[in-house]
Amino acid sequence: GMIGIVVADENGSATMPSTMLSSELKAWDVIGRSVAVYAAADGDTTGAVCAVLARSAGVGANHKKLCQCDGTIIWEAGEDFLPRAVDERDAAGPLLGKGITTARRG
Repeated sequence: GMIGIVVADENGSATMPSTMLSSELKAWDVIGRSVAVYAAADGDTTGAVCAVLARSAGVGANHKKLCQCDGTIIWEAGEDFLPRAVDERDAAGPLLGKGITTARRG
């Protein structure tokens, strides 16, 4: 669905206004999701641009944790994901064999 209208400046730069975010739609809800920007407000897809939004971090400030099951990046793990010891001889997946050992606390 449509979440709002963005107006670009004369250089073609546009910023998502904070008014698009609400109690139902948080910034973290759109990170990692695809977003399409149309050239016209009437929904005409001529000149549409699509992108996947990613968060920005400083050099060395974007430490990632990977899910053991499929290797996807866990963006905001907090205390839900804690390191655990894994015997590599018993590792079932390709990531475990490389020493990546993040487990969900449950």
